[in-house]
Amino acid sequence: MPYQRSALTRNLAGRPPWLFPGVVPGRPLSRKAFNDRLTRQGIHTGPARTAALIALAAGLPAPVLAGLLDCHIHTALKWARHAQRDRSTYVSVRATDLTAATQPARS
Repeated sequence: MPYQRSALTRNLAGRPPWLFPGVVPGRPLSRKAFNDRLTRQGIHTGPARTAALIALAAGLPAPVLAGLLDCHIHTALKWARHAQRDRSTYVSVRATDLTAATQPARS
Protein backbone atom coordinates (compact mmCIF):
# COMPACT_ATOMS: atom_id res chain seq x y z
CA MET A 1 0.00 0.00 0.00
CA PRO A 2 1.43 3.43 -0.95
CA TYR A 3 2.34 5.86 1.80
CA GLN A 4 -0.31 8.53 2.45
CA ARG A 5 0.81 11.83 3.94
CA SER A 6 -1.15 13.24 6.85
CA ALA A 7 -3.87 15.74 6.00
CA LEU A 8 -1.97 18.20 8.19
CA THR A 9 1.14 18.12 6.01
CA ARG A 10 0.00 17.34 2.48
CA ASN A 11 -0.61 19.99 -0.15
CA LEU A 12 -4.37 20.37 -0.58
CA ALA A 13 -5.95 20.64 -4.04
CA GLY A 14 -2.65 21.49 -5.73
CA ARG A 15 -2.36 24.82 -3.89
CA PRO A 16 1.12 25.97 -2.96
CA PRO A 17 1.91 25.40 0.69
CA TRP A 18 1.71 28.28 3.15
CA LEU A 19 4.96 29.88 4.27
CA PHE A 20 3.66 29.56 7.83
CA PRO A 21 1.19 26.65 7.79
CA GLY A 22 -1.39 26.53 10.55
CA VAL A 23 -2.92 23.67 12.48
CA VAL A 24 -5.96 23.49 10.20
CA PRO A 25 -5.08 21.90 6.85
CA GLY A 26 -4.95 24.41 4.02
CA ARG A 27 -4.94 27.42 6.39
CA PRO A 28 -2.08 29.70 7.38
CA LEU A 29 -0.84 30.16 10.91
CA SER A 30 -3.19 32.39 12.90
CA ARG A 31 -2.21 35.99 13.60
CA LYS A 32 -1.92 35.28 17.32
CA ALA A 33 0.22 32.17 16.87
CA PHE A 34 2.47 34.01 14.41
CA ASN A 35 2.79 36.96 16.81
CA ASP A 36 3.62 34.56 19.67
CA ARG A 37 6.43 33.03 17.60
CA LEU A 38 7.88 36.44 16.82
CA THR A 39 7.65 37.53 20.46
CA ARG A 40 9.55 34.42 21.55
CA GLN A 41 12.32 35.52 19.17
CA GLY A 42 12.38 39.00 20.72
CA ILE A 43 10.50 40.70 17.88
CA HIS A 44 7.69 42.93 19.13
CA THR A 45 5.16 43.73 16.42
CA GLY A 46 2.87 46.11 18.31
CA PRO A 47 4.61 49.39 17.42
CA ALA A 48 4.95 48.47 13.74
CA ARG A 49 1.32 47.35 13.53
CA THR A 50 0.15 50.59 15.14
CA ALA A 51 2.26 52.68 12.76
CA ALA A 52 0.91 50.77 9.76
CA LEU A 53 -2.70 51.22 10.87
CA ILE A 54 -2.18 54.94 11.46
CA ALA A 55 -0.63 55.31 8.00
CA LEU A 56 -3.59 53.48 6.44
CA ALA A 57 -6.08 55.56 8.41
CA ALA A 58 -4.36 58.77 7.34
CA GLY A 59 -4.60 57.83 3.68
CA LEU A 60 -8.01 56.19 3.39
CA PRO A 61 -11.57 57.20 4.25
CA ALA A 62 -12.93 55.34 7.28
CA PRO A 63 -15.51 53.26 5.32
CA VAL A 64 -12.79 52.04 2.94
CA LEU A 65 -10.49 51.26 5.88
CA ALA A 66 -13.28 49.31 7.60
CA GLY A 67 -13.86 47.22 4.49
CA LEU A 68 -10.16 46.67 3.88
CA LEU A 69 -9.42 45.57 7.44
CA ASP A 70 -12.78 43.84 7.92
CA CYS A 71 -13.40 45.85 11.08
CA HIS A 72 -16.38 47.81 12.35
CA ILE A 73 -16.81 51.37 11.04
CA HIS A 74 -16.47 52.71 14.60
CA THR A 75 -13.05 51.07 14.87
CA ALA A 76 -12.00 52.62 11.56
CA LEU A 77 -13.23 56.02 12.75
CA LYS A 78 -11.16 55.68 15.93
CA TRP A 79 -8.05 54.95 13.84
CA ALA A 80 -8.83 57.94 11.63
CA ARG A 81 -9.15 60.17 14.72
CA HIS A 82 -5.91 58.73 16.07
CA ALA A 83 -4.24 59.65 12.77
CA GLN A 84 -5.84 63.10 13.13
CA ARG A 85 -7.43 62.76 9.76
CA ASP A 86 -10.27 65.17 9.31
CA ARG A 87 -11.48 67.43 6.57
CA SER A 88 -11.04 70.74 8.42
CA THR A 89 -7.37 71.02 7.49
CA TYR A 90 -8.26 70.32 3.86
CA VAL A 91 -10.63 73.30 3.82
CA SER A 92 -8.00 75.70 5.21
CA VAL A 93 -5.27 74.45 2.86
CA ARG A 94 -7.62 74.66 -0.11
CA ALA A 95 -8.60 78.24 0.82
CA THR A 96 -4.92 79.20 1.03
CA ASP A 97 -4.26 77.60 -2.37
CA LEU A 98 -7.19 79.42 -3.96
CA THR A 99 -6.07 82.74 -2.49
CA ALA A 100 -2.54 82.22 -3.79
CA ALA A 101 -3.86 81.26 -7.23
CA THR A 102 -5.97 84.40 -7.57
CA GLN A 103 -3.22 86.84 -6.58
CA PRO A 104 -1.02 88.17 -9.39
CA ALA A 105 2.50 86.77 -9.50
CA ARG A 106 5.22 89.07 -8.24
CA SER A 107 8.26 89.66 -10.40
